[in-house]
Amino acid sequence: MTVGEFSMKTIFYSGMSQKEAAEKIGIAPPCINDIIKGKRKVNIDVAKKLEKVFGVPAIVWATWQTVDELNKN
Repeated sequence: MTVGEFSMKTIFYSGMSQKEAAEKIGIAPPCINDIIKGKRKVNIDVAKKLEKVFGVPAIVWATWQTVDELNKN
């Protein structure tokens, strides 16, 4: 599973739309879409925001991002 897939499932199971999630996280809706598609990385700042909104620790988001990067190389 990629960080994008993890993000998509987390948003889905929260019952929010991507737009609602983006508003709560404090980022633009296209940014959420780019994370899901793997076009944008989940940096530490975004990971902390995701933690506050979804309750999934920032270290989990950062770990998924790192795994994605390792798998690409």
